[in-house]
Amino acid sequence: MNNMYKFFLKILIFFTIGLILWFFFKDYNHKYSFTIDQSPRVVYDHLIRWKHSNDSLINQINIDKHEGRKLIQEINIGNYIYRYKWNLKQIDERETKVIVKVLDIKNRLNQNLNSLDQQSNFFIINNELIKDFGQSLLQNKKNYFLSDVEISSIPPLFSAYITLESSSEDKALVMRNNIHRVMYYLNDNNIDLLSAPFLEIMHWNLEKDSLKFNFSFPIVERNYQENNDVNFKKNLERKALKIIFNGNYKISDRAWLTLLDYAEYNRIDIEKTPIEIFLNDPQAGGDELDWEANVYLPLKN
Repeated sequence: MNNMYKFFLKILIFFTIGLILWFFFKDYNHKYSFTIDQSPRVVYDHLIRWKHSNDSLINQINIDKHEGRKLIQEINIGNYIYRYKWNLKQIDERETKVIVKVLDIKNRLNQNLNSLDQQSNFFIINNELIKDFGQSLLQNKKNYFLSDVEISSIPPLFSAYITLESSSEDKALVMRNNIHRVMYYLNDNNIDLLSAPFLEIMHWNLEKDSLKFNFSFPIVERNYQENNDVNFKKNLERKALKIIFNGNYKISDRAWLTLLDYAEYNRIDIEKTPIEIFLNDPQAGGDELDWEANVYLPLKN
């Protein structure tokens, strides 16, 4: 009985020491979590662009990115420097658990001692900030609509095209500013446009948010005289993941990111070269949620 008592006493001592060490040296003061029905890369993309509603009081002084799933931020709020460790866990094809660990860098121990005080400035400020981010995600989702993902085929298309470069956010502006380069050629040579123009990504650097893409216009297949501006090519039919995007084409990369996460979740080998066929003319105006595009992510052969 005495040996048993000593055994449990040792366990209690080790447990107590471990709890004390964890309490004083854990890498956060408070942890928040919530789920959102958006894929991790969509949440991540929104996070790195997000501006707090009271942004005048916040100065973001450092960002450390981790492949679209984790993000470390250090944010200066008044006289405090808080470190936010964001972890985005995909829990379904289009659902993410957002986990945020917050640390007061200068007052780690003090905040640990006051961790249960929900009236402290630390708790109130960070609770409001995390809530603001969650609400901004919900508001952002109202700007577009995505269909279910399906296995489909990219149609074979012969097209005149120009090659452009931009960020994902600026791609629509860059296309609009350069569309005349193709249309002048087609009009001058009496070439009819057969169907809606499309975008074909040639290179996509997610970390640097940079794109190289062909802005393409389907035409009748025959031999054409190339010039310094306009080139011609034929895209062969390919199997692909397909999703329908409704919204402003400026943010259509939400569809690309959703397809990437879908493929990863379902272990489908894909090429990171989306093709986006535009079905509406933005110059015609109207409700942006009526603008539609078929978005494809090619399967690896």
